[in-house]
Amino acid sequence: MTLLMDSQTTEVLSVVCAVLMVVFLVFRRAAGGKYLDELISRSKSQKLIDRLTPPQITTHLWVTRVLDTAFPTCYGLWLASIILRSTGSDRLWFLLPIVLAVIADYLENWSHVTALKTKEVPRSKTIYSISKWVCLFLTIPLILFS
Repeated sequence: MTLLMDSQTTEVLSVVCAVLMVVFLVFRRAAGGKYLDELISRSKSQKLIDRLTPPQITTHLWVTRVLDTAFPTCYGLWLASIILRSTGSDRLWFLLPIVLAVIADYLENWSHVTALKTKEVPRSKTIYSISKWVCLFLTIPLILFS
């Protein structure tokens, strides 16, 4: 907990998140020009899946399994670090939306891997995507007003 309250930890996590975002951009074209993470609706996700070539599916799977496994943990710890540095350990419940966002992100990633392997987007994808974004948006006022 105290490690997350350290300013150097926040700085390192922000750099790691930024590097991961750049790497996402590097692989974007090879993964089909758009990531399933950018889409909320099942129908738009299915259209993307339907037009991906086998090499694009392979790249998309790699990005989801590797980069998008590291990224939720990284941004979750980074946001937690910002909140903990502002509030101390007095308001641990402020971390709840971040924890839920990371869980929803991993569930969303599971739906993406399933979609890429089966070429059928699970119905749950939309629920996971919306849940992730709602939880992340709920984190903004906690950061601003903590």
